[in-house]
Amino acid sequence: MARTALIAGSTGLIGNQLLALLLESSDYDKVIALSRKPLNLNHPKLENVILTVDRLDHLATLKADDIFVV
Repeated sequence: MARTALIAGSTGLIGNQLLALLLESSDYDKVIALSRKPLNLNHPKLENVILTVDRLDHLATLKADDIFVV
């Protein structure tokens, strides 16, 4: 079954480690990372969503099975 994880706070110390674990995990087929700036990371599972104040409504369109806020 395809599962998606969403993580907010992936640029911090703990969030960065969690992002790496989620990308390595076979439990998730897709990992959505919310950030203010583009991440310096490329991975087939990773979708980096850049959030700005004028794009907060974009959050309502995201779908995930598990959400991590670090």
